[in-house]
Amino acid sequence: MGSSLRRNTEAFYQRLLLGVRSFRDLGNKLIHQARIAHAFRHTTVVEETATILCSLPMKEYQQAGQYYLAWCALQGSNKDLDSSRAALEKVAARATTNYKARAILSLGAVSALKGDSESQLHYYVESIKAARDRDVSTIVEAQQGIAILKAREGYHRSALQDLEQLLPLARYSEHLVYHDFLNSYAVELTTANRVGEACNITKIILASPFASAYPEWQETLADVRSKHKKRSIVAISRRETERESEGASPAPNNAINSARVRAVIEFMRANLHRKITLAELANRVNLSASHFSHVFKAETGFAPIEHLINLRMEKAGDLLATTFLSVKEIMANVGYDNRANFLRRFEKDYDVTPTEYRRRAFARER
Repeated sequence: MGSSLRRNTEAFYQRLLLGVRSFRDLGNKLIHQARIAHAFRHTTVVEETATILCSLPMKEYQQAGQYYLAWCALQGSNKDLDSSRAALEKVAARATTNYKARAILSLGAVSALKGDSESQLHYYVESIKAARDRDVSTIVEAQQGIAILKAREGYHRSALQDLEQLLPLARYSEHLVYHDFLNSYAVELTTANRVGEACNITKIILASPFASAYPEWQETLADVRSKHKKRSIVAISRRETERESEGASPAPNNAINSARVRAVIEFMRANLHRKITLAELANRVNLSASHFSHVFKAETGFAPIEHLINLRMEKAGDLLATTFLSVKEIMANVGYDNRANFLRRFEKDYDVTPTEYRRRAFARER
């Protein structure tokens, strides 16, 4: 076991040092590694990476390392709130980078764990003030936190209004922040009895690569599905009563249609790179094109081809933000062969060109 651990450690450092020519190269690589591990809640990797960052002879990397070590202290069952708070206060006082705003935001999380709502609100407001203009993610997280506080105090309508006003900005935040924001939005939509909208949003959330690391998202999905099912049962029962009074046969089980739609969406995701017709989708579940369109829209709120295009644009955004593929290559990956059509649709969905979207995404990573 010891030799296996040693080999894994050696391999980790070999990958880490590959292509590194200076402390800055190493620092940037470590921060990238820490951000990924942080997003997936891999605490051990974050701690190892942060420890190395703290040892680099450059303050900006030391501050990043101190921030991530403080975050590690907040994880798990044995949370060390006092030492984490002290470390975060140190980063907030000394940092000149975006980690200052993040440290203040995390102090809000410490206050939440201590049940101190007043301090929590204070830190959220201060983190917004400290955030730079380009640090959209911190601003979104802080505003989201304020909305959640309102909801906990029973002001659900105001919380939902805040989240809906924040939605356009949230789209430009980091992918993890955006999907976590959507989770809070789905919760408030459900509280407002807008269950159909919440159900559609949870499908987007669980398509995220981070979904497996966030059980709270799964809990939201379960809650939304439970309420959606109750509404469906009431609606079906009412229709069946009306049909029986008219001597008609009972309505078919909606579970079959839900399974059909899920199967088609899985097929869409697996085939975004090629042309797909409505007839082909309908044939997958042995329905006529018109009947299938009706079933699909009833389940998702979108026409089949409209949903397919949304999936293509979502994948395009992910590829722009996480790879160095050219726009032409990304077009091919999402089934477009006409650049003008792709650009027109992308700009409609994201309000910026693909090139500008990538520039902003990579700027947020710095």
